[in-house]
Amino acid sequence: PANAAAFGWFALTLVLGLLTVVAFSMLVYISAFYTLSSQGIRLVVSAVGDLLMGGLIPLPFMPEGVQKVLELTPFAAMQNLPLRAYTGQLAGGELLWAAVLQVFWLAVLILLGRLWMKRALRRVVIQGGGSYEIVCAVFVHSAAQPDAIQGFFPADRHRSAAGHWLRLP
Repeated sequence: PANAAAFGWFALTLVLGLLTVVAFSMLVYISAFYTLSSQGIRLVVSAVGDLLMGGLIPLPFMPEGVQKVLELTPFAAMQNLPLRAYTGQLAGGELLWAAVLQVFWLAVLILLGRLWMKRALRRVVIQGGGSYEIVCAVFVHSAAQPDAIQGFFPADRHRSAAGHWLRLP
């Protein structure tokens, strides 16, 4: 950076960008509550996200109309903004506006994540008992029964804290 103030803006936007990435990633991982595997979602989000945040083609190299639209999205707040603050491409009022937009997207993503997590946790069913007994389903991929539950451990040989035997499917 050209001076200490520019470095300060870079550091601020870098931290906010990291927090925005974490908040967005949490949305991706919360989607795992609704799918058997989050691999497909993570793959698509990774590929599309790299493009939209300027990882494959820097946003300043994109057509002006596309660039202006993408700069309003949370993706620009993740990677593009810290890079442009570091190089001095954004300064003054433009940089302040971009940082405010970055804070806005961070707040929106955190709020969406909290609301979606609250909703997703209503669907969670935990079987078993005891303060330190953990019941995990064992999934075995086979051609006959993909992702069929084959059993539970360690509770398949024990009673739950309520005294009920846990049954295998």
